[in-house]
Amino acid sequence: MDLEKARLALAEARNRLMAIRETLDHALDEAYRRQSFAPLGDLFREEETTLAACENLVDRLARAEERWCLLRAALAQEIAMMAAPVLPRRLN
Repeated sequence: MDLEKARLALAEARNRLMAIRETLDHALDEAYRRQSFAPLGDLFREEETTLAACENLVDRLARAEERWCLLRAALAQEIAMMAAPVLPRRLN
């Protein structure tokens, strides 16, 4: 997964998590009003699953960013080596 895809996937997962938490918040208010909390289990499980996905994507993004930094460092080194003057070889 490249860096931009990882960033996009994480943003989408965070948006899903916020939407689920908003739904859960409204459901909690309604459950409290009705004094019936049984239907909330599915929402809590969905929140836990989405939160775990977000944490996984955070790890994937960190690895993608690390790979990107390593590639940039390798490219900088290659550019520096190409720009270095070529020393003539001594022929014996």
